[in-house]
Amino acid sequence: MEAHVIRSGERLELEVASSVAALVSATARVVDRNGRVLDVLRISERLTGSSRALEGSADGWFSEPASHDGFVVDAVMNLGPSTAAVKRGQTFARLSIGPSAGGVLCKGYLYPLHVVSQGEFTEPGPGGGEGFIRNVQPANPAAGARSTTTVPTNAIWRVHGAGCTFQAAAVAGDRHPDAGVGNGQAWVNAAIDKPFTTGQLGEIFFNRGQGHQTIPTSTYGHRIGAFPDTIALEGDIVYVGADQMNVADQITLAAFRIEEWLVV
Repeated sequence: MEAHVIRSGERLELEVASSVAALVSATARVVDRNGRVLDVLRISERLTGSSRALEGSADGWFSEPASHDGFVVDAVMNLGPSTAAVKRGQTFARLSIGPSAGGVLCKGYLYPLHVVSQGEFTEPGPGGGEGFIRNVQPANPAAGARSTTTVPTNAIWRVHGAGCTFQAAAVAGDRHPDAGVGNGQAWVNAAIDKPFTTGQLGEIFFNRGQGHQTIPTSTYGHRIGAFPDTIALEGDIVYVGADQMNVADQITLAAFRIEEWLVV
């Protein structure tokens, strides 16, 4: 572990962003060349916001100033014991020496039974490990429209599954189930070659890594397909539905299983 120089009057500063309210704190020791402890710097436990917005020293995330020149050792960032519901990928923090840009001590995701220690540098996003898996259930769309949800600001998604109930109107025509991710300029999608036809009711399932299947009956059936293995960035639209939908076709009970990483 590399010791970082700190000057008298400098302090610990923490930057944090979270999609859930979380109690976060940080501590570090300041020692001299012989390892004698000169100071213990603390950023007291505080509650983050839940909007994924970045908070920092301007919001009160700083310690008392160091009273001696020395070296920072044993710096850690912690979650409070009452925030056990926080999952990996929801809360990202970075601890530095400031206000004169004295160097980053550590950064990473905070979650129960894991502290981010000095010398740990985890980049935000899927490269560092698993994210927070949750279900997103949008309101039923208007007749004739696919079900959609949008990746929020400061987030990256991997979609593990999407599904809905599809009711075709009593109007002739084939509607091929589809799902995907796009942003108005580029789209990654998948479709199932077994369509819904006049008046048919059934369920559509797209699962990451799942091959195409159909389980039809005369009026009801499941359509199962593979969701594209892709990353959805903030602002991207994730959807499930069918192509060539009639204006009276109806989608209900749509849901998306997503893995989310907060990124700042």
